[in-house]
Parts: sequence; structure tokens; C-alpha cells
Amino acid sequence: MSGAKREPGPDALAYGRELRKIFLRLGRSQNEVAGLLAIDPSVLSRFFSGKPSKDSAADTIAAKEHADALIRLVRNSGASVTDAEVAKLHDLRRVAQAASRRRDAVVDSFREQLGILQVEVESCRGELEGARLGNTRLVQRFERMSRQLREAKQRCEQAEARAEETTTRLVQAVQLRDEAEAAAAENREKLLAATRYARESEAQLETQREELRQLRQEIGVLRRQVQSLTAEAGVSAREPLADVATQVSAAQSSSGATSVHRSGRRADDLNVEASWDLFDPVAYVSYNYQGMLAEDEEIVSLVREHFSHHFECRDRELSGIDVGSGPNLYPALIMLPWVREITLLELSTSNLQYLNNQLPSYDSHWDQFWHALCRGSRGSAYADLGDPRELFRRSVSVRHGTLFDLVSDPGRWDVGTMFFVAESITRSIVEFRRGVDCFVSSLKPGAPFAAAFMENSEGYSVGEVEFPACSVGAAEVGEVFRGIAEEITVHRIGASQGIRPGYSGMLLVCGRRR
Repeated sequence: MSGAKREPGPDALAYGRELRKIFLRLGRSQNEVAGLLAIDPSVLSRFFSGKPSKDSAADTIAAKEHADALIRLVRNSGASVTDAEVAKLHDLRRVAQAASRRRDAVVDSFREQLGILQVEVESCRGELEGARLGNTRLVQRFERMSRQLREAKQRCEQAEARAEETTTRLVQAVQLRDEAEAAAAENREKLLAATRYARESEAQLETQREELRQLRQEIGVLRRQVQSLTAEAGVSAREPLADVATQVSAAQSSSGATSVHRSGRRADDLNVEASWDLFDPVAYVSYNYQGMLAEDEEIVSLVREHFSHHFECRDRELSGIDVGSGPNLYPALIMLPWVREITLLELSTSNLQYLNNQLPSYDSHWDQFWHALCRGSRGSAYADLGDPRELFRRSVSVRHGTLFDLVSDPGRWDVGTMFFVAESITRSIVEFRRGVDCFVSSLKPGAPFAAAFMENSEGYSVGEVEFPACSVGAAEVGEVFRGIAEEITVHRIGASQGIRPGYSGMLLVCGRRR
């Protein structure tokens, strides 16, 4: 199907506006009225706008029975709808159906015209019978109407044939779509199998690391024994095991383990080895979010534009997830206008307690982030929501778990965020890549996402506790998203003031899951 924007014609718009004018006299919501009419609310909305459904390239025009049913509802409610208004509404409907790009609407229009012509023909017959065929003008009119009737029947048959052909093509298109979805499901299964294989490989690698550690200990013991023996013999020890130690270090490097970090901390610390329950959310919020940093304001603006562009004119019947939330609420605030429910996934016990305490009514310093979201050309979607605290309380839930647990929820969420997580929980590039893959795989195909990373991070501390980080740049970040996402844009955000030492900037990735 063409990607061009599909807009209804002017006749469909005029009919939809007149229909909506009558609907407004009920004083009820579209959901209530749709229930009374026994139709889907989205169909009623398209009746008013004339816009097509997602699977149709044509406009949407309410049929006569739907218009009549709405008029009866209004009159039964005590509101007034004059006969002149009813006549005008049906005149607009017939014009819109005749000009519609939908074959079934054109067929309905021809059928109604056919019925009108048949009534007129019968009227002519009655007049002819009453005048006993003595009125030549009526005879001529009867013949003319009969000819028009035959022509209308012919056009109706042609329109029905074209509608049948269109229906056949639609069935074929649906079949092709189903085949594509089946192929996508098969690819997801392959991806899950590859992810399981990667986890098994990492477990084997960890076992090898432990074996290497034990071997180093044995080498140390042997070295001390050799030194002791050579000392007793009065001979200077020449470190006979030095070559062996060098070979062990080389083997460790080739097996995937990284070298000692230049600051003295080990660079291969994994996520499970970090003291996440010692994370201090109060210190972290005080340092990073008590006042809004310029870097965060830029991130908020870019992600707002990305999501607003994707979700424009859509309802909130969607779900979102923020992965590794920590004590950070602005990812959830960015998603508020577009989703009905938001899951905050977090591992640290202290951070979970902080997030749960924020649910009833979050702290006032988060207001500055909301005000930033309300600014700009896309800010009206946020400003029109009313009280964000009440919406936050109803929409957000907190879930305990890690980024890697998402492998059990493939294709679940409609939108996702992950800010400063995958590169800030481990020093392993393997775990970093697996973390990004778990995040993107948890989203539905086509779902938009935003992910932020500290560029070339050397690790960080919160309070007195050190936490690991994996040093990644734009090349590594771009590579890890290639193949699992599309429409990717990487924004580099400079660290003009420097939030903390040990990094060179920030990278924000916006895109959609493939």
C-alpha cells in the first residue's frame, strides 16, 4: 500500500461535520454513543472525520442506517432534529457516497438512487393510470424515468463488479500480510534462540575465568616454592614461571576477558557483581535532578519530538516501559500523553522504594521537567493533559527485575525508554550488547524507543559506592542497534560543564524496532 497520506474528500468532510453537529446534541461521549449504535468507537470517529481506516486507502462514510439510527437517538433523548436537517444530512450523504473512493459506498449510493427512481416510476405509473394514459407529458416522463432506471441498474451492476474485484484484492493483501507476520514470528524465535546461546556462552566464559583465576593462584604457589628452593640452594631465582604467567594472561585476553581498568578497578565486573542495593537514590537525585541540567533538557526535547511525531492523532490505549529507571521520573513523564500504562523496571531495593514513594504525588522538582515538555511546537499534547500528577499516579506501576529479564517478554510493549542503563551496569561489552538486544526485543515491531548512553564512561560513584560502566562510543552504539532497529537517529550531546568526571559526552538513540 502506498505510503502517501490518505485524506478524505471535501464531500465526505461536509457530511461528517453535519453528522457530528447532530451527535453533539446528545451530550454524550463517543464511546457511549458507539455502544448504543452497536459499532466500534473508532468507526464512529471515522464517520465524523471521513478519514480511512488503517487498512483502507479510501474515505469512511456513514451509511444511511447509521445516520438514521443516530437521528432516532437524538430525538428519543428529547433534542430536536428538524425534517429539513434530516433531508440536508441525507443529501450530503448521497453526494459523499457518489464521490467516494470506496466502491461499496458508491454501490450504496447507486442502490439508493435506484430506489428513489423506482418510487418515482411507480408514482408516474399511478399518475398515468389515473389519467388513463391521456396525458402525453406523463407518458414521456415515464419513458424517460424508465430509461434512467435501466441506466442506473447498469451502473449499479458495474459498480458491484468493481467492488467484488476490490474485495478480492483486499483478501490477497490480507493473506500476504499474514504470511509476513508469520515470517516475523519465526525470526523472533530465531532471535530468542540466539539470545539463549549467547547466555550459555557467557556462562561458559565465566567458568573459564574462574579456572584462570585458580590457575593464577596455583602459579603463585609454585613461584613461591621455586623461590624458596633456590634460596635454600644459594642460587638467585630467575622467575622460571614468568613465561607461564605471561601465557596465562594472553589466554585470558583471547578468551574474552578484558584487562585491568586503568584506574585500578577490574574492567570485567559483571552486572550481578555490583552492589545495587547500596545505590543511594537521595544522593543521586540531589546531584543530577534537583536542578534541571542543560543536557537533560535537550534529551527531554528530542525524545518529546520523536514520540509526538510517531503518536500524533493516536489514542492512549497503549503500554510503555522504562528500563532501569533508577530514581529518574522524566522518561515516564515523556510517555504520559501517549500510553495508558507505564512500567518502571528497576533492580535496586533502594531505588524501588524511592519510585513507589513517588507514585502518590511526585516531588516538586520534577515539575521543571514537565514544564519543559509543555514548551515547543509539540508541547500542547502535554499541556492539554491537565494534572500530570494524577495521570502519573493512575498510569505508572513499579516492577522489580533486571534488564536481562526482558528476554521472557518479547514483543510486549508499544513504546520504550532506557536512559543510561546498558552501559552503566557492567564493564562487559558482551553484557552491554545483550542488554540493548533485550530492551529492543521487548518492544512490538514498529514500536518507537529512545535510549541514552554515557559516552566513553570509565565508571561512576553514587555516594561512597563505586559502580561499573562499559566504555562505548558512537560506533559501538550504532553497531549494536543495527539489524534490530530502523529509522535510527544518533544525537551526540556534549558535556559542556561535565556532570561528573570520566566520560566525554552523551549519546541519544531514537528509532523504531524493526
